[in-house]
Amino acid sequence: MSAVTAVAAPPVLPAPAPDDPWTQVASTLVEQGVRVVFGLPDDDMRALRALEDHGVTVEWCRSQRTAVHMAAGSALATGRPAVVLVGRGPAVAAAVPGLLEADHGHAPVVVLAAGTATERLQDRAFQDAPTLALVAPVTRWAARVPTPRHAASMLREALARAVAAPAGPVYLEVPDAAPSPVDAGPDGRSVPVGLDGALDLLTAARRPCLLLGSGARSLSRPQVLDLAARTDAAVLVTASGRGCVPESHPRFLGVAGLYMAGPVRDLVASSDLVVAVGSQLEETALTGMPTESAWLQVTATPAGVHHRLPGAHLVRDAADWADALVARGPVLERTAWAARVAGVRARLLESRGDEGTLGALVVHALSDLLPEDAVVVHENGLHDMWSYAFPHLTLPDRARSIAPSEQTTLGFGVAAAAGAAVTEQPLVVCVTGDAALATLRPDADEILASRRRLLYVVLDDGAMGWLARQAEGAGSPQRFERAGGLLGPADRGDVLVVERPAQVRPRLAQAVAAAQAGVPTVVRVVVARDDVAPMLREGVGDRA
Repeated sequence: MSAVTAVAAPPVLPAPAPDDPWTQVASTLVEQGVRVVFGLPDDDMRALRALEDHGVTVEWCRSQRTAVHMAAGSALATGRPAVVLVGRGPAVAAAVPGLLEADHGHAPVVVLAAGTATERLQDRAFQDAPTLALVAPVTRWAARVPTPRHAASMLREALARAVAAPAGPVYLEVPDAAPSPVDAGPDGRSVPVGLDGALDLLTAARRPCLLLGSGARSLSRPQVLDLAARTDAAVLVTASGRGCVPESHPRFLGVAGLYMAGPVRDLVASSDLVVAVGSQLEETALTGMPTESAWLQVTATPAGVHHRLPGAHLVRDAADWADALVARGPVLERTAWAARVAGVRARLLESRGDEGTLGALVVHALSDLLPEDAVVVHENGLHDMWSYAFPHLTLPDRARSIAPSEQTTLGFGVAAAAGAAVTEQPLVVCVTGDAALATLRPDADEILASRRRLLYVVLDDGAMGWLARQAEGAGSPQRFERAGGLLGPADRGDVLVVERPAQVRPRLAQAVAAAQAGVPTVVRVVVARDDVAPMLREGVGDRA
């Protein structure tokens, strides 16, 4: 008599939503017997929510490379495919070293990545990158899901390809469904103009804004000041353009787009012409901007033109255009608009002391303590966004600023600051979060033992703050806390701790003095999870 083998009943799962690719992915993983996924979710948490709803455990890691290595170990130990979840752009790039090893080690790893929405591939979306090209050399197969209804079948194919001889890693990209910040209608397009056409647009405008990107750094300080005076415009910068105009200028209103304060957003929304000089006009620069108003784009190359923005563009070097404008254009006076701009700046300066949180007090103190020639380096996480908030952090007029690109690769700022301090004599100050600073651990001892004018101001909430905030908003039990100390032993002499408001100014002054004397110094500021910059409290800074 033959034995009867009991077969467990399949779990009862939610019906996969046909218009949500991540529910298709989660349902298919369970169907295929995958119960654990390694990695870090994307910002919007859709993938994490879908996996949790289907009972899939997410073993989250601090780096995508580690996640791929862990998945490879699991796959090689079990002989079954292991799955990795990563975000867009830089997250995929960070997974490539792990894929290289998995490829040569014949580990059946399936990397699932978020991707730019299909309809936004030409919109310079946040963290858009040539991901398929990045992973192609180190995977057996790399593909992108064209529509949500293809997600399940393509994931089954990916799992099968990973284990097919010779086994190895595969990559599957699941596009976002995020709307574009540029809602261009049938006439929302940019047309080419010459110098006369650009001058006509400027002359006709009554409420202009001047937006200076990194390309505007080719302008001399007198050119920038003359340009602001002749256009009588509100002056803003992109994150990478910061430093090209003195922040004491009476028309300067801070960093544009994602980082604007409420009064600035209200003013900019009423602008009838935005003159963008030397900017790629990527997603963070356009968030909250009046994309339905006319734009005049001045860019050095045709590739720099954002063709979906209404208005016109002029392909010309920024400094050359500024000289031509001064030579041919009149000084434009817009008394009512200038008064509104001055009123908004006054409101910003008056509100600067309203926040009493440690994050606010730290950047206020830095504004007073930074030497005139400081180099200020930014990260782009959660709490370190205080450094983008004007006038909470106001840079000295001769200071220089370094900011991450639209890719916002975690750890860029902390490493860039260390590099800047090797070659620069002025004080280099990096405002960062604890998760970003942790990426510096392998090199921290050498950097902090050097004789460099380097200061790290760390707003430390003990977690990967951005993801923790997004997970909390999504109702996920994941909290993304970080275990372990900041850079090693808590009693090391080059780490000063700030836990109370009364400690902020004296310890920052001590740290600035030490760093200027050539002793690299870390100030660890213990902040609460809700100690965030104004644009985040207003909800504008959230991309989910």
